[in-house]
Amino acid sequence: MLAPTRLFSFARAKPAITNRPLFFSRNMGTSQVFNSRFSPSLLATRSPVKTFTPKKHSSNSVVLRYLEEEQEIFDNKDNKETRENETKELNLLTEQLGFKYNFTLEGVTFEKTVDGELVSVNYPVVDEEINPPPPEEEQTEEEQQEDPNQSLFQVSVKKAKNPAHELLFECALEGDTVSIMSIKISDGKTTTWQPLSELDENGITVLHDFLASKGVSTDFPRMVSLSRTLWGDHNYERWLKAFKNFVK
Repeated sequence: MLAPTRLFSFARAKPAITNRPLFFSRNMGTSQVFNSRFSPSLLATRSPVKTFTPKKHSSNSVVLRYLEEEQEIFDNKDNKETRENETKELNLLTEQLGFKYNFTLEGVTFEKTVDGELVSVNYPVVDEEINPPPPEEEQTEEEQQEDPNQSLFQVSVKKAKNPAHELLFECALEGDTVSIMSIKISDGKTTTWQPLSELDENGITVLHDFLASKGVSTDFPRMVSLSRTLWGDHNYERWLKAFKNFVK
């Protein structure tokens, strides 16, 4: 049985708030390089990140032992069962909404075909520490007003017979609320762009309803929440295996 979700809502929001979507893992709201659920010791040194001089160099065997311990925690029964249950729920949601999903190096993509149109959602999952914001005193007024709990994604709608003809929705997701920030329209030769903040309430409602008809509707926030959590698991497992292969 699917976990209950709140009613999907759309809020009027400011255009182009940030280009730094957050990486969410099982500790929701905490940006991090690794899935800290598997490495409690990592959390103790997360903020601020400090450089240090080790008392002795860790040999390959010491690092390998650490990685194998992390892999054992990752593979334990409870964690495995949690991932399996979340994967089942994600598969059910994507099937209901008609999407197929794929984990990429940068994040998650969702794709579907509806009424002769190709709909694709690109949800980047990026650790903010890889591209940190500038110090507050160096930030513009717009940057200082950015909401750290808000993440951006794009929805592309293309004509199947003419993929160059495209609507590109720049959207923001905060909790269970999706907001369209702006819409670009391209015919392959020219592109026009319109921020939604300049439209009246009727226009904003009509366009959000249009986006909902393409699958970005009630269950979409839950689908994203599950996918970005599972992406973190997927990425962490790949990192563990790659690191182990390197030091063996």
